[in-house]
Amino acid sequence: MVALIGFDRQQLELQIQYSSDVVLANDNSDAQVVISGTPKAVEELLGKIKVKRAVKLNVSGAFHSPLMASVAGEFQQTLKSARFADAKTLVLSNAEPTATTSGSTLKQRLTYQMTQGVRWREIALQLPQQGIDRVLEIGPGKVLTGLIKRTCPDLELVNISSVADLPS
Repeated sequence: MVALIGFDRQQLELQIQYSSDVVLANDNSDAQVVISGTPKAVEELLGKIKVKRAVKLNVSGAFHSPLMASVAGEFQQTLKSARFADAKTLVLSNAEPTATTSGSTLKQRLTYQMTQGVRWREIALQLPQQGIDRVLEIGPGKVLTGLIKRTCPDLELVNISSVADLPS
């Protein structure tokens, strides 16, 4: 997996179409994506595109790609016995940024997101459409709120990295 910053999206998507072993794994923003695939195919693709910065990610697999199909199949078998109730609030999935409360749909999307790309840019665009005007990022760092800020600058962004950061 390699994060790409500063690239021609049309050129990238065209080159991905010509490669059966590389996919767009994370569509984070207009200026940042992550590609995933076999090491050889990823290197070949990098040689065919112009990118301001390419950061190789230290990961153990080609996550969010069809190369995860066998693991997704195993996970699906595990999920079969799990009961899912309908959610009480709308949920946007990484792989399908259409809001739903359906427990069966959410259960299906858990497996699907293992082999499909993370559509973070589209998720961020859905937030104001769903009436959301404030986003909380809970955990260390500010990566997700940074991505949202680039896509939806009018949203209020709050980072909570410790108990001391909790709003009163």
